[in-house]
Amino acid sequence: MKNIDSKASKNPFLDILQNILPQATNDPKLTSKIIKAVKKELVANEQQKAFERFCKKTPVPHLEEAAVQSVENVLKENFPESDITVKPMKAEEIMALEVSHKDGTQQYGELKIDPSAPLPDDPEAQDFKPKFIPFPVALPGDPETIWFLAKREDLSNDDAGRALSGLQADFWESRAGQKALKKGAERGFPDFIDRVPAGILRELGLKRHYKAPETLKVIRIEPTDKKK
Repeated sequence: MKNIDSKASKNPFLDILQNILPQATNDPKLTSKIIKAVKKELVANEQQKAFERFCKKTPVPHLEEAAVQSVENVLKENFPESDITVKPMKAEEIMALEVSHKDGTQQYGELKIDPSAPLPDDPEAQDFKPKFIPFPVALPGDPETIWFLAKREDLSNDDAGRALSGLQADFWESRAGQKALKKGAERGFPDFIDRVPAGILRELGLKRHYKAPETLKVIRIEPTDKKK
């Protein structure tokens, strides 16, 4: 969850705003005020996404005090000015999280248990990698053309599908997507999955094995002749 401010500062929308605002108004104070307000909103958006990724990707080995303290350490490092509440829910076998920010907004989440996982603030935690399992996808109009993707094993098929659909919409509105469209790309799944960066897919718990699809192979078993 680190570098939240940095990610917000590098947002393409902020770059565009900083370029066009001085042309739209001669009031530097108004320009600065608008840019600060937009950056604040972008930081809040990055905080929300980072918190959601943390909850999805970070299991805890148990619900004992050491795990509670470990989670608190990570959250306090990333949200130093916010109030952090970490509560083990042994009946539900989850760890409930609450982050209350100074602006009055709150974030809620939960962490699952994985006995093989390191504590979140352990240096080894960054090396903990959830297993990926096959996630083949096809378009409704052509079910025999398969793209070989993978998803984290803790991600349901429905959640993975929604993440993929949402990312596709965001990609075409991004600078890279707009550039691809100007170069002749079509606004559809084939060109999207061919061009979307692997790092962005992995952030959502997805992975692309091959960019090009393959046709579903139907194996026909010939009956054996037992009379020999």
